[in-house]
Amino acid sequence: MADIRKEFGEGNEKIVKVAELKRAEQGEKIMEQWYNRVIILDRNWRESRQEKKRLREQQDNRAQAPRSNNQGAQW
Repeated sequence: MADIRKEFGEGNEKIVKVAELKRAEQGEKIMEQWYNRVIILDRNWRESRQEKKRLREQQDNRAQAPRSNNQGAQW
């Protein structure tokens, strides 16, 4: 707030109040953007973790499945 008073002068309270309000509104928008980004990152992390688990289970199932004579190397 001291920076705003220096910028606009001590005597102009109305301008200082308007500048403080604008700064507060910008802060709110930044917080909303930050929150939305956190929600997206959290969702991506959870989806990635589920995908890893699914792939790990597939690998485990393949390793445990008995191979018949026809399922050897394919070259």
